Amino acid sequence: MSKNTQPKPLLTIDELAEFLKVHRATVRAWASAEAIPHLRIVVGAGLRQRATLRFDLGKVLEWLSSMEVAPGPAALRGRGQ
Repeated sequence: MSKNTQPKPLLTIDELAEFLKVHRATVRAWASAEAIPHLRIVVGAGLRQRATLRFDLGKVLEWLSSMEVAPGPAALRGRGQ
């Protein structure tokens, strides 16, 4: 990492859910289904081991833009026509 590059903060489930205006269970379901880019960080050792999820906002925004749908022919004609 160069001197001028600042590490990007990773978002929690709650932070990402608030940003996307969805319920935290939706974000968790997307992550469980491997639908949204995320990191699974394991903390602890042995029986006390647990995983926490974190999200890189830049990668999530790329993921969202890849799902963008172009307007269909009906939208191009205008409403009510």
